[in-house]
Parts: sequence; C-alpha cells; structure tokens
Amino acid sequence: MRTRSLAPLLLAGTLGLAGLAACGGDDGDDDASGGSVPADVGLRVGAVEGIEWDAEEYTAPAGDVTVLLDNTSSLPHNLYFVREDGTELPESLDTSPQAQDTDTVTLEAGTYTIICKVPGHSKMKATLTVS
Repeated sequence: MRTRSLAPLLLAGTLGLAGLAACGGDDGDDDASGGSVPADVGLRVGAVEGIEWDAEEYTAPAGDVTVLLDNTSSLPHNLYFVREDGTELPESLDTSPQAQDTDTVTLEAGTYTIICKVPGHSKMKATLTVS
C-alpha cells in the first residue's frame, strides 16, 4: 500500500487562501471598525484602545461639517466640542464599542478642544483647528 503525505496539499491550500485574502484589497471606504466612511465626512475622529483619540490634533473647514466618530475600541465613547472660551457646542456624538456615529456640526473658525465625557476618560482631549 502506498501512502502520501498531506503536507503538500495543506501547503497548497494555505497558500491559495492567503492569495485570495490578498486579492480582497482595500477600496478606501472602510475604516478600522469595519464600517463605511461617508464620502462627505469633513472630520474623522478615532477612539482607540488605551482610552485615547487616534491623534492629538485635528483640522476641519469652517461651516457645516459632517463629523464621524469612529470607535475602534472595546469601550463606549462620546465626542464633545469645547470652544476656547470654555463653552460647549450643543452637538455631540456617542458610540458603542466598535461602532460609528456621524452628525453635522456648525464650526466657526478657531480652536476647539474635543473631549470624551465618559467617566474615567478625562485624558481623551485633542485640539481641533477650524479654518
């Protein structure tokens, strides 16, 4: 009786699956949370593991801006805009873990602080420059 090794078949199958995965590509419309990024987003802010934003500074154009809060972490987060004088904008965004929220926010030129108000997330602060 003649026996054959399964190793060549397993290797061929593994390489074939790796090749298919590589062909999937990224069309640029998906973000890390697996959701779709709307084409009209003027500001994308990411909440990441470690209870922090994905950047220390963001920029956006003045006017009505579509804002995307992209939460790729395992915790819920929210996003508030605070003007230099300490007043908060009435708009805010709120997400569950691994989710997104979008809203249109009217931003005047200037500098804002973006914060997360979930208890224990006080280090989630970043600067937003609007021009």
